[in-house]
Amino acid sequence: MQYWLNDFSKYLNNDIAIMVCDQAGWHSGKGLYWPKNIVPCYIPAYSPECNPSERLWTWIRERLALTIYEKLDEMIDSVINIVNDWDRYKDSLISMLNYSWWNMVVKPTYK
Repeated sequence: MQYWLNDFSKYLNNDIAIMVCDQAGWHSGKGLYWPKNIVPCYIPAYSPECNPSERLWTWIRERLALTIYEKLDEMIDSVINIVNDWDRYKDSLISMLNYSWWNMVVKPTYK
């Protein structure tokens, strides 16, 4: 988690990100350092309905369903293709991930 936070922080440059986190241990482990440009926003434990990423994973799994992969690499390639094709689904993803309460807290900007 620390490696990811460090890399994401560098990617942000001078921007600030609010990161929605569940109560998973790796989001709040001892010794975890949150860079100044990443602000954790913790949701209640055991509340996947509050976490937009849960909907995203469901959406990805739906695209992988009913496909038999002979090798793990084939499934990984499929996931990469789905992610690389997000722009095509931008409007539906925004609609699906943009909780009504989210706009009260954060003013999202879409590039």
